[in-house]
Amino acid sequence: LTSTFAHELGLPSEVQAGEVVKHDPSWTKFGKDEAGVWYGETVGEDNRVHRYPLTHMAGNFRIRFFVTTLDDGRMQVMPAMYEVPTGTWFDYTDLMYGAGGEDYTTPPVVSPGDASFWTGPVRSWDTNCAHCHMSGRVPRKAGPDGKGPRSVWRAYAVDCEACHGPGRLHAEAWQRMEMDEPLPRLEDLDLPTRTAVCTACHQEGELLDPPYEIGKPLYDYIDPTLVVDPERADASGRALELIYDGLPFATSACAQAGGLTCSTCHAPHGSDTRSLLRKPPEGGAFCTPCHQDYVDDPTSHSHHAEGSVGNECVSCHMHFLTIERGHGAVADHTIGIPRIGLTSDRVQKDACTWCHQEGLGAPEDMPPIETEELVTAYEDWWPGRGWPRDWMEARARARAGDPEAGPALVEVMKDEANASEVRASAAWLLARYLPAQQGALLEATHDADDLVRRNAVK
Repeated sequence: LTSTFAHELGLPSEVQAGEVVKHDPSWTKFGKDEAGVWYGETVGEDNRVHRYPLTHMAGNFRIRFFVTTLDDGRMQVMPAMYEVPTGTWFDYTDLMYGAGGEDYTTPPVVSPGDASFWTGPVRSWDTNCAHCHMSGRVPRKAGPDGKGPRSVWRAYAVDCEACHGPGRLHAEAWQRMEMDEPLPRLEDLDLPTRTAVCTACHQEGELLDPPYEIGKPLYDYIDPTLVVDPERADASGRALELIYDGLPFATSACAQAGGLTCSTCHAPHGSDTRSLLRKPPEGGAFCTPCHQDYVDDPTSHSHHAEGSVGNECVSCHMHFLTIERGHGAVADHTIGIPRIGLTSDRVQKDACTWCHQEGLGAPEDMPPIETEELVTAYEDWWPGRGWPRDWMEARARARAGDPEAGPALVEVMKDEANASEVRASAAWLLARYLPAQQGALLEATHDADDLVRRNAVK
């Protein structure tokens, strides 16, 4: 990039001044050399300090991270990343690549030669980032000397064809002034395909066969993160780390029973509202088609004062979830009930606790309320709530090591009314209950659902 890098992409002034960003086991310093080229100075794979030119950036409103192109053509993500809302820097390694410990906050220590070191394959822009941050990415092999770009692309960021497919016929039709539209109109596609156009990128998973083609089964191209790992999501599907919104949304009753899609709420071509929402989230505008009675009389349902933040649908059903070891917050796309006071191997903070105990991104000036009082009010206002769906309870029991949870998981796996991701998670967790459930898993290898079959085989 040119010498206008800082102005165009927002390097903060303190980094322009050469502040050292510390991260175990090394450090990074950003600056600009005599030729006006921005660089990141840090320890490389030879365990020596080098200056690496900054060639690309991704992210804008929440996290910005910087990419350098090495001499052999590999594009690698620099170790220090910038958190926009707080104006702080941190090392991404402990968020994405192996943090653990009893509290899931212990950062790993990676060194040159480790796969998760910033020059290693885990931090490869070409392999792990470009397929969503670039449009029309095509992988390339290095030359005979081991050098050369590992991928090429059609456009930096998301272009029209990333969502609508090849546009040549569209352009030629309009040159002939033909009104018939040869591009697929997303609103005319079936619900799973409309969602898949978005979750092809907005979902954590391993890429199987890039790039995804519109109209094809998504999981022929992606092996998604499932609800089996206490580092990723809790038993109800709520994100504990950055798994994006595809998996939580797949477990949502609004998507399964209500026919909600991403574009129901979000305008992919842009809007003046945050998160590209079609309209402001306040007032229950998106909930009206299915929940008119609650929207007309929210106070009777919410038990919060009229006009208060707690009387808004999104406050209780799409509150912000703390992820990335406190560096980020995302809206809960399970769109579920708060479910306060639950126990499992790891549970995301519920909406009541988040709001009244100063959770990340919670409304300001909320009255502080202790957990016991919150639980009492919850049980009084909404008696009988808790685990509203059998698959959540079965997963919670299995993840916590309940030796009697096997039969319940089998029922979840066999129930075709459950989402593919829910059934596949049950198949994966059944491995803990072998050999008693071997017959059920063998039967699942012939299931009509590819994702269930794949995880049964695993």
